[in-house]
Amino acid sequence: TRFRNVTGVQTCALPISRVRGAAREPVLARLVEGRGAEFTGVGLVAAGVLLLLSTYLRVAGPLGRFVDGVAGWALGAGRFALPVLCVGLGWPLVRRKDWEARTRVAGGWALVLVVVLALAHVWASGDGERVGGWLGLGIGAPLAALLSGVGASVLLLAALLVALMMASGKSAPELWAAVRGASRGGWRMIARDRKSTRLNS
Repeated sequence: TRFRNVTGVQTCALPISRVRGAAREPVLARLVEGRGAEFTGVGLVAAGVLLLLSTYLRVAGPLGRFVDGVAGWALGAGRFALPVLCVGLGWPLVRRKDWEARTRVAGGWALVLVVVLALAHVWASGDGERVGGWLGLGIGAPLAALLSGVGASVLLLAALLVALMMASGKSAPELWAAVRGASRGGWRMIARDRKSTRLNS
C-alpha cells in the first residue's frame, strides 16, 4: 500500500494487482466466504434425512432405493448407522457451536462403524456372504489373509478401542471403568427383575 498527497489530502493508493484480483474473485466465492463449514453441514444433514427415508422408511422413491442399494452394497448392515453419522457430523457444523469437538466425536463414531464392519466380515462372513459390505470386505479380508482371523481380530479390536477413545474423549482406563459400571448396573437390574418374578410367582 502506498500513500500520496493530492491537493493537501493524504490518500491511499492500493496496488493495481490487488484491485484486479478482487475483481476476478468469483461472486459465489464471496457469497459463501467464511460459511463453507455451515453449508457443508446443511448438506450432510439433508443427506442423513434422505438416507433415513430410503433405508428405514422406504419412502424416498426410485433414487432412494438406488441409494439404499448402493449403501447396502458398500456397507452391508452398516448402512443403518449411516443416517445417524451424517446428521451427527452435519448438525454441529450447522450450529457453528463447538463444531470441532463434535466433528471429532462424529469422526470417531464413523471410525467405529468402519472397524465394526471389518470385524463383522472377519467373524461372520461366509462363502458368498458380505455381512460388512464391500467396505468390511476391503478391510477385513486383507487383514485376515495377512494375519489370520485371530491376528486380524486383535488388530481391529485395538483400532476399535482407539475409535471409542476418539469418540468419547475418554482414556482407556476411563472407558473400562464406564463399561464395568454399566455392566454392573445391568446385572443389578436383571437380578431385581428375577427377584420380583419369583416373589410374584
